[in-house]
Amino acid sequence: MGDRVNIADVLPKLAATLAPVDDDDPVVYDGLVDAIDVPSLELVWAEPWLEAPTSCSTFALPAVWCNAGRIEPGDGMRVLEEMVAAVLRKLRDDPTSSFAIGETSGPRVREVAGVKYLAARIPLRVPVAF
Repeated sequence: MGDRVNIADVLPKLAATLAPVDDDDPVVYDGLVDAIDVPSLELVWAEPWLEAPTSCSTFALPAVWCNAGRIEPGDGMRVLEEMVAAVLRKLRDDPTSSFAIGETSGPRVREVAGVKYLAARIPLRVPVAF
């Protein structure tokens, strides 16, 4: 695991790591939004936001929502699987990353602004400084 990240830099650093490279890469939202385009990645704080501090370290718990598409017939599951794999690859392959990857949720229905989407949540853990 890498160096500690300033708490205010966690989501922007994560957004930079997951930023779109190609035109067909998902949009990245680096915080809560009231509506989304799909496919998209939404970077949020998990609950709890921070683990209890110790004398040596404190860890923050960000999460990545992979929003594949609306709930409808089609290739939504394939899109979701590819999105999750791409996020995991980008985090693994970044030599400067301080993010540890937790257990990814199974595919689920997630509602945003009254619209239901096929999504999965990837929890992360990162050492932080204040």
